[in-house]
Amino acid sequence: MRTPLLASFALAAALTGSAAPAGAQTTSGSEEFDVARGLYADGDFAAAVPHIVAAIQAEPENPRYYLGLARAYYQLHEHDLAVYYYDLYLNELRDLIPGDVRASDRVDRVRDERAGANGLRENSSTSPSGPAAALEARRALLDRIETGPIVGATGGGALSMYEAMLRTGYAHPDLVELRSRLADALLREANATVSDDATALPVLSARQWETQQRRLQQWLALRGDAASGVGDIPQGALDPAAAARLDPATRVRAHLRLCEGQLQYLNQSYRAAAATFAEATTLFPDLVPAYVARMNALVGQGSTLASADEALRSLDQVLSARVPGARGLTDVYRALLVAQAGDYAGASAVLSRALSQPPHP
Repeated sequence: MRTPLLASFALAAALTGSAAPAGAQTTSGSEEFDVARGLYADGDFAAAVPHIVAAIQAEPENPRYYLGLARAYYQLHEHDLAVYYYDLYLNELRDLIPGDVRASDRVDRVRDERAGANGLRENSSTSPSGPAAALEARRALLDRIETGPIVGATGGGALSMYEAMLRTGYAHPDLVELRSRLADALLREANATVSDDATALPVLSARQWETQQRRLQQWLALRGDAASGVGDIPQGALDPAAAARLDPATRVRAHLRLCEGQLQYLNQSYRAAAATFAEATTLFPDLVPAYVARMNALVGQGSTLASADEALRSLDQVLSARVPGARGLTDVYRALLVAQAGDYAGASAVLSRALSQPPHP
């Protein structure tokens, strides 16, 4: 490859760093493409490339951007890459080309451009396969999505691989599919860490809770933001009862509040944690661990039985609806609150009554 290609990909890496969440864009595809068009008009084709790549990463199924990338590479004498992106425009994205496209972007005219670029290739009889490093990165990403981890507590994982792939200038329509698969894997990994019906929070360090936060935040960045539409999320990735009641993004935001509250709890900010857990239950009324975590925080802050009455009743109601066999947990917390006030005999009586009751079906 010629030097301009290497320079343009180095600039792409600088412009698409991982400070923002994966899938998040600080500028729109059209804004990036407008910048690229200005640079192209000035003859600065190498500088235009990373902006076109950023436009594609923002809108992976916009044919216009691939045609722009093909033309930029043609001007850089990178004819293999030019033909590769011409082919994406003419074949994979042809059905998405607007009917009112300008004359120079019509399929017949672009075919002529493609033929001219192909005639300048060393191996004009073969179809270019695209950047080898990008294809290898894609294969490695798909393997990691299958095997995990998606987000590792000590770094690495499929999400980091995806972010690195973007930084090195990956530009292909299959970004839509890759983001969907990565989002589904993030949600599965998050659900395996804390399920909706958990009656006890997992014993995790603050760093592990922050990792769980990142899984959920990145899911929102990739798939769950309200502006992006969440109706196409596979329902099998969600708790069935919850999926019937609210959209996936709301559920994920509730789990994020659970993470935030647990970090406050670990920092012994019990009052703030109790309020945050209550917000989580308001967002997602079926989130059992948020009710349990709220009780932990109330016990931690030294609440009385009277002041925790509403929280106890809420816990009992959600357990009755979601995990009826665990309703005795309410009595355990009631006993803790009674004992905390110094009434150990009363706490013993509460537990005795709970143990003497027949189990719930």
